[in-house]
Amino acid sequence: MKKRLVGMLVLVLALSMSVIGCRSGSVDDAKSLAKFLAKSAPNTADRPYTIRFELEYDTDMSKIKSIIDDFGRYVNLDFSKSIELTSIEFSGSETITGITIPRNVTSIDSGAFAGCTSLTRVTIGSGVTYIGSRAFQGCTSLTSITIPNNVTDIGAGAFAGCTSLTSVNIGNNVTYIEDGTFANCTSLASVNIGSGVTSIGAEAFRSCTSLTSIIIPNNVTAIGGAAFYECTSLTSIIIPDGVTSIRQNAFAGCTSLTSVTIPNSVTSIGQNAFAGCTSLTSITIPDNVTSIGGTAFYECTSLTGIIIPDSVTTIGDRTFAECTSLASITIGSGITTIRQNTFENCISLESVTFRRADTAIAGGAAAVRLLGDLQAKYNEGGIGTYTTMAPVNPSSVWTKQ
Repeated sequence: MKKRLVGMLVLVLALSMSVIGCRSGSVDDAKSLAKFLAKSAPNTADRPYTIRFELEYDTDMSKIKSIIDDFGRYVNLDFSKSIELTSIEFSGSETITGITIPRNVTSIDSGAFAGCTSLTRVTIGSGVTYIGSRAFQGCTSLTSITIPNNVTDIGAGAFAGCTSLTSVNIGNNVTYIEDGTFANCTSLASVNIGSGVTSIGAEAFRSCTSLTSIIIPNNVTAIGGAAFYECTSLTSIIIPDGVTSIRQNAFAGCTSLTSVTIPNSVTSIGQNAFAGCTSLTSITIPDNVTSIGGTAFYECTSLTGIIIPDSVTTIGDRTFAECTSLASITIGSGITTIRQNTFENCISLESVTFRRADTAIAGGAAAVRLLGDLQAKYNEGGIGTYTTMAPVNPSSVWTKQ
């Protein structure tokens, strides 16, 4: 079956290339072709040769025919010969529905298939090692993709906005999922990350609103900011041992998240990291964490209790603000200062335990807004547990137990 398409491809001329024929002349090797092209395009042999074409091709992409180059010349190429094709570009096509990348293609360049809104099927050949940034961005009909083990690099935003993509398999030789690789893939429900991945970039899975669970391989040591931001169907996450930092916005807006496992290797929880996780009822902060960023747990409205370990020395502004179900909190001995509005509008708070006698409350009463006389009682009583009756209000009276 033959199809026609308008697009562009880039060829790197190799001495082993075979060319079947040209309307304006006949050549049988790359050297002759280079001489032929040089008549109209000086020095073409020293750089990639761009052909803008109207072509007829077999469904398996093994042969491309009827190519018209930039200079109006006809070139007939056979991919089954020793042509070195380094990239194919069909960006913006609304007619192409499926493509098989030939085995002698080594890279899919940036934006190669971006905006091919009818593309439903892609088979990546055994020779491809690199998928460029935005290569398949906005391919809104693409439903699944398997990235074979020969691929080692995937560029930023490579599959961003593929809104019909439901499943992804990432080969074992990919080491880094770049920034925004699968961002806004709103139908993505299944992701298999290869064992070779060590880092997940910023916004890699941002707004994948159908993703319910994901297994992060044990080799992963870094998860970028907003990596799973607004994955509103994600219910659980296990962060592998080896990750040292949960970056800002990493899981913010994951409104269905009920279970989070944070390993002992984590030393910092970034700003807004779990903000708006409205289904999260509890979380254990490991003993090695030293800092918790501002608004890290902001509006976690189902969170009922939190223990801040003694290792934590810094809590940011509004870290637990608007946690309206928070009933108990333990503040570790490493905390020297509670920032302004840290517990703002925690109206269900009934028990606060201080493990340090001289923790300063920055901003005075504003820092414990709506918490009644807790500050005064703590200043008098020091280390210990203080309780009151919910709902907490500016008139609440606290008692040391």
